[in-house]
Amino acid sequence: MSFDFRRLMSRSAPQRLIARFNRASGNTRAIIWAICAGLTFSVLNMMMRLMTQNMHSFEAQFLRHMFGFAVMLPFIIRAGPASFMPTSISGQISRSAVHMVGLTLWFWALPHLALADMTAIGYTGPIFSMIGAAYLLGEKMRADRWLAALIGFIGVLVIIRPGFQELNPGVFFALGAGSVSALYILLTRHLTGSVSPIVTTFQTSIIGAIALSLAMPFIWHSVTLKQWLLLGALGFFA
Repeated sequence: MSFDFRRLMSRSAPQRLIARFNRASGNTRAIIWAICAGLTFSVLNMMMRLMTQNMHSFEAQFLRHMFGFAVMLPFIIRAGPASFMPTSISGQISRSAVHMVGLTLWFWALPHLALADMTAIGYTGPIFSMIGAAYLLGEKMRADRWLAALIGFIGVLVIIRPGFQELNPGVFFALGAGSVSALYILLTRHLTGSVSPIVTTFQTSIIGAIALSLAMPFIWHSVTLKQWLLLGALGFFA
């Protein structure tokens, strides 16, 4: 089979990148997805910090879920609503409940800590996830991974500086969010074996929105145009 150079060059740059990405190994693709997720979460945290300065955390979460649902609506229309029905309702409810607890702790921590400190303390989540994956999912952990986890935990202690500064409530909220985030990741790993990522994300958004809607009559405040625009971007990045 001859190599058609002209056909290769006729592809657009994005098509060539996608083709190269698809030929990469599974580990390489996973690392790229993780880097993209990290960048997205950095933008998301910045936006959430802006929202929580003038809005109740539950209201911000509710609207975040609603805008997330709106972003995924084209996927639902294309695949059909039946494709997004939960296959394991108990598993999705448990995952959504854990997600809401972790997100609430994260929202509570945001007004009390600098964003850099929040991000650093948030790295406890992957550490807890690694420990949970070893003991709950039976994944094999090499010595170098345990060493990396120890170094990461020491880094978190350097940021918190226990004994050298007054620990405000935000530190404990952020640490709690990290541990709950680990449980959320483990539940997600368990569910994504049988459900696509888009379906799992959609179900989390809709269950979270339904649960948080119960609190809206008691905490709802009017939303400004700037906040609506931020919420739209928040839903997209989330």
